[in-house]
Amino acid sequence: MTRRRLSNQARKAFRVALDVDESRGAPCIFASRHGDLRRTLELINALVADESISPTQFSLSVHNAISGQYSIFTGNQADCNAIAAGADSLQYAVLEAAARLVSEPDLEEVLVVYSDDQVPEVYQPYCQEPSALSAIALLLSNHEGERVRFSRQTIEPEHAGFEKINAENTVSDQLVDLISFLNGAHDQYRRISQGQSWEWSRG
Repeated sequence: MTRRRLSNQARKAFRVALDVDESRGAPCIFASRHGDLRRTLELINALVADESISPTQFSLSVHNAISGQYSIFTGNQADCNAIAAGADSLQYAVLEAAARLVSEPDLEEVLVVYSDDQVPEVYQPYCQEPSALSAIALLLSNHEGERVRFSRQTIEPEHAGFEKINAENTVSDQLVDLISFLNGAHDQYRRISQGQSWEWSRG
């Protein structure tokens, strides 16, 4: 029943989350740039056509729908947040998780799940990222796993090549490079977007 209710994007988010969240009890942060934009577009088109809107469809279209459904499905009663922060939604979700792990020393781990689907054709002139359905789950811990340094720095517009480097970073799918880093192909991963430089490194 849950599978039938969920969109392809939500099912992908569930799959990666269940793969890493073995305890099913960690606090969760779900992030998405666009949310379930296809379902939202269907609702908008229904409004334009003066048709009635399904309350269920609406409840499943909001940004915290996946996190709520995941909590119900797993029986996880820990707190669960939803973040939408534009092109850097994943980065801000990791930042929130890292801040929690620092400020709450007794907190053992936080689950971060990011998912997005390809933008519907009507929105393609305004945004092409991501180019395909994608999802990633990260289980961040204070005590276990590989040590990774995560930092953010604001870049002033006067920075040489600022506009060019922003353009190059925003048209690429960030998960490809990040997963390559996490799999050990590189010692560092850097994303520059919206005036922010996000950097991941080992050690």
